[in-house]
Amino acid sequence: MKRALLCLGFLLGTQMYCLADDELDDDDDSEVEAAESVDWKLERDEILKEIKQYVDETVKKMVTRDVTSKFIGTWISKGQQVPILGNFKNLRGDDLTLWKWPIPAPKQTLQEIVEAKSAEITRRVDIELPDSARDNYPIEAQKKYQMYKIGEEVNVVLRSGLGTNTEVSGLFRAITAERIHIGKRYVTRRDLDPDTEACFYKEQNSEKIDEYVRRENELYSARKESRREELKHQELPPEFHKGGYVPDPKKDGASIKTAKDEFWQSRRELHTKVFNTLTQQAKEKLTAIETPKRFAERGYIQAENEEGEVEWMPQAVADAIKAAKEAAEAVNPNHNGEPDDMPPY
Repeated sequence: MKRALLCLGFLLGTQMYCLADDELDDDDDSEVEAAESVDWKLERDEILKEIKQYVDETVKKMVTRDVTSKFIGTWISKGQQVPILGNFKNLRGDDLTLWKWPIPAPKQTLQEIVEAKSAEITRRVDIELPDSARDNYPIEAQKKYQMYKIGEEVNVVLRSGLGTNTEVSGLFRAITAERIHIGKRYVTRRDLDPDTEACFYKEQNSEKIDEYVRRENELYSARKESRREELKHQELPPEFHKGGYVPDPKKDGASIKTAKDEFWQSRRELHTKVFNTLTQQAKEKLTAIETPKRFAERGYIQAENEEGEVEWMPQAVADAIKAAKEAAEAVNPNHNGEPDDMPPY
């Protein structure tokens, strides 16, 4: 019995040793495969870094600030739409010599320019159209609506009732709340137009004078505002231009004559935007050329990995993955990635 146990122990020990040895072999194979996978992926990363470095260095030499200045000048002269950047027709009339790099940043914001120029224009308009002119309106109103006095000769025109547009002249003899005695005729109050009525009745007189003064003040204010807007329209665009701003090519209606600050942007910012856009476009185009070229030189192709995703990999790796998939398909031709059907009970 003891001897049998020893034999069993020996057999089990041997089997366990063999099992452990097999596991070590499997681990070694996995480590080798993992190492090989890591090696080519590291190489691929290095290739991508080489491509990026080459593209960055090449584009840096190709797309310069001077090249950008020439590009902008050319498209302003053409006055055409440029994809992504906008319509350079908006910049027609701009001084092309100001696009030479370096371009200084504006010393004032657009809002500051508007505020400063508007204040200056307001001061000038106040001199051109002084508020002291408003002092004449009460005087004019008093003259226009001067009250008639009993005993004076008056001349009025009837605006309603019998005898419309009839002229009535004569001595102003008497007045009541309802009618006026002029010469030999009695004129009903309601037959008078409002302005004429105001010359006979005090309550209407006060209202008409106030109305006249208010209306004339409003008209004068509107006149001053119109003059201010006229000067802003004339003077703000050149002020924006002088301050380092240009019409925004991406906004419809923007032009060298636009007085609205929201249609302008910094010349320096637009130059930088164009420079960055040209740089990015050049990098994308050059990368698209260099990537397949450099990977092909290293024996790489674009193929599906184990998960079906397309990526760059060595030809040998792609062939191995393809062969493994074909072998798996041969073993289970009906297997489409779905779990095998369960056997019926």
